[in-house]
Amino acid sequence: MAELPDDVFDVVVVGTDLVGALVAAAAARIGKRVLHLDSANHYGGPWASLSLGELTELAEQGELKAEPMTDLASGDGEQSAPPPGESETFVELQPEQPLCHNAKATVYQAPPAKGCYATSCKGAQCYSSSCRRRHGLLPSFAQACKRSRHFSLDLASKLCLSRGDLVQLLISSNVGRYLEFKPATKTFLLDNGTYRQVPSSKQALFSDKSFSLKDKAMLTKFLKFVQAYNPDDAPAEELQQPFLSVLESKWGLKGRLKTFVAFGMTSSAFTSGIANVSAEEGLRAIKKYLGSLGHYGTTPYICSMYGSGEVVQAYCRLCAVFGGVYMLRTKAEQLVVDADQNCVGVVAGGMRYTCSSVVLPSTLVSGQSAYNSSSWVSRAVVITDKPLAGAAEDLTIINVPADQEKHAHSSGTLVACGGKTMGIAADGYCVTSWTTLSPRDQTADAALEPLVSDLVSLDGSASDKPRAVWSCFFNTALDDDAKATVATELKRVFPSRALPDGTAGFAAAIREAKRIFEQVAPGEEFLPSAPNPEDIVWDAPVEDEAAAEAEDGDAEPPVETGPFNTAFDTEYVSLAAYQRADNGDLFLPAGDATPSAAANDGATVPDPASDPVSDPASASASASASAKISDAVSGPAEPKTETPFEKPCSTGGVEPPAAVTQTASSADHHGPTEQVYFHDTFQFTMDDVPVLSVASQDDGRTVVTLPRTIFHPQGGGQPADVGQIVCGNSVFVVRHVQRERESGVIEHIGDFEGDKRFSAGDQVALRVDEMARRLHARLHSAGHLLDAAMKNLGRTDLKPSKGYHFPDGGAYVEYVGTVAADDREGLMQQLNDELKRLIAADSSVSVVNPASAEDMRRVDIGGVGCPCGGTHVKQLSDIEGVTVTRIKKNKKNVKVSYTIAGFDA
Repeated sequence: MAELPDDVFDVVVVGTDLVGALVAAAAARIGKRVLHLDSANHYGGPWASLSLGELTELAEQGELKAEPMTDLASGDGEQSAPPPGESETFVELQPEQPLCHNAKATVYQAPPAKGCYATSCKGAQCYSSSCRRRHGLLPSFAQACKRSRHFSLDLASKLCLSRGDLVQLLISSNVGRYLEFKPATKTFLLDNGTYRQVPSSKQALFSDKSFSLKDKAMLTKFLKFVQAYNPDDAPAEELQQPFLSVLESKWGLKGRLKTFVAFGMTSSAFTSGIANVSAEEGLRAIKKYLGSLGHYGTTPYICSMYGSGEVVQAYCRLCAVFGGVYMLRTKAEQLVVDADQNCVGVVAGGMRYTCSSVVLPSTLVSGQSAYNSSSWVSRAVVITDKPLAGAAEDLTIINVPADQEKHAHSSGTLVACGGKTMGIAADGYCVTSWTTLSPRDQTADAALEPLVSDLVSLDGSASDKPRAVWSCFFNTALDDDAKATVATELKRVFPSRALPDGTAGFAAAIREAKRIFEQVAPGEEFLPSAPNPEDIVWDAPVEDEAAAEAEDGDAEPPVETGPFNTAFDTEYVSLAAYQRADNGDLFLPAGDATPSAAANDGATVPDPASDPVSDPASASASASASAKISDAVSGPAEPKTETPFEKPCSTGGVEPPAAVTQTASSADHHGPTEQVYFHDTFQFTMDDVPVLSVASQDDGRTVVTLPRTIFHPQGGGQPADVGQIVCGNSVFVVRHVQRERESGVIEHIGDFEGDKRFSAGDQVALRVDEMARRLHARLHSAGHLLDAAMKNLGRTDLKPSKGYHFPDGGAYVEYVGTVAADDREGLMQQLNDELKRLIAADSSVSVVNPASAEDMRRVDIGGVGCPCGGTHVKQLSDIEGVTVTRIKKNKKNVKVSYTIAGFDA
């Protein structure tokens, strides 16, 4: 093997597990030379996502072990590491531990072909499941193996809370651009054989007939307490009491209510199981759950496309981009130690690599073991011919409480079901992942098979259940204390707790990576944001200003889409659209979320086509604010005169007649939609609106049209409103709004929660997400104020051409004209000073609505007026603050980027 160009490294990381990948990426990001080794032929170690063939092959060995080291010697024969230098010694590393234990893989035979005698049967072309079963054409393991690479099976199935640690880190480090996510469509609680959907909004809660009115009132009171919960204000002795007992003694939540809260809203958030959780831990977990509702869809969860192993590979990619060197199939065999017990190198694959620090799993260090727990994490991966009952090919989460029959573990079981649309299964198959804790003396199949057999047909006899094609049960080791450090006598060696824990999330691995990195690089920032390609400045010498202009970058950065793409082809989540205004707790009652909430009352909202300080082209690239629907505890206050039971849907909430399910364009004959938001921007609710049409799109989305609306469509450089349209027990989640230019019809695009649907002719209530609307108003007004500041500085040579006011960290106003490279820093300071002066003056925003269809709406901000159909604040002080962050050349124009106070762009 040819030697590396430079075999001296700052950090050598052994193992491409998630902890190692995070540390390697963080070290490379701050300029350290990193060598990343793994003896396997795949990334991820115990966090990997494997193909069906790979997992089957490993399971057949009895234990899922890592691949053995590949011979890295040249064709001339094996190479051996040079002998240690003077006063140096070699320290042998311990053998690698198996990835999993007690593995058991099973192939389930398809029912025998019996022939079909139905007169309508078309043989092999028949799409009837009963006919295909008789012909023996149902999915089989042999057929699945032919498409082995279409499966991506997790060794450690994980979920992300929309405001969880991983999502925050992906955004702050700018690594989210390497990944695609999809939101969970539904979350269920398995209640003794019955699937009960976990409500994700107040409307859904009050529509759930399995709870009494008294139960709903008690639960709502508890959730309101949690959203405002501050541990500093609670008695210390109460916080240390068992969570389950506090739910019952203080809040009166018993039986199903307690189970609903403890398991439906924590989803295996605790390694030790819910029975051992303190009140403080439980309340924090539920508050994080509530804080994640509605950002991407109706549930708080998102999941990486193609499996959790993609997260590991994303950070490995970041490390490689910043110069990290990767060597798979290369086993670390020895550490090189000097006389002072300092580690000065690693021997791997017969070669020595000099380094300053080594990060490696604790099991490789002599005398260390991560297996000090009395429990396993028991896991199962089951491939079926269809989703579980009530689930879909999109991600569905099922929580199985611990007190269920045939299941007595203290932690409960988390089940994740997905299929082709998640990128984890071939077409025609679904994959379910099962995770629970079990005693050390129990195998995974003994722990999970009774539950699996209740929900999946393992013998092919029960046609009403999904039929199992293949399964793999296995145990993974568990460390009881992920925060503990691993002691070693060697210096500059940093053992890590690299194994996945028993929770559904990534928090423990991120904490461990931060702890290790602080030791490797004390005082350095952990994973600072990686620049976008267009922001990279090369070090080559610049001869003149013309070259400097070219170096500053001509490429327009790609516009991220999110939380869903404009056409809704598929629900891929863009993490760039996640960031939003955070002034304290997002889930306090509406009006307290931002300091300006009480003052914003009466400005106006956009026409998609009339803002010169806007980008009309941006209507094709949605990057809307994180959607937060009116959720179970903190949505905008509903009118006191109305309850969810006082205005039943006129159709009784049944499916609409077939004639109503039409193409989206069939609603055009209704004429232009009345734009109520023009007259009262901050009207967040409107009742008694008749439905004109409910139309289905080819991609599965639904389009609702109304004669009038308070929902602002995307346009004018501003994202669309999000929220809900409610009719009795039927809830339609509005995820995007668009206005047809020619017809003037405004289309509300989204989907229904559950099976209840309203139809044409029904009277509905509209609920706009107040926080997102206020954020859009601040951003759009800030863009206009920036233009006013530019004119006040006398820069009339710069003509505004377009603006982008999305809350994805990329807001800007673009001007026709040029600014010399040497003048940009000074202009930026002058603009910021003028913006502060204008906001301090606190003048009003003037809006003149059109008197006729031929007239244009006009907005005056900071003494500068222009035609505009956008959302704006009432007073300039409501913006709170505007900061110009960058001025750059963009082709032949000048792009001025900005952010607003309280919003980290």
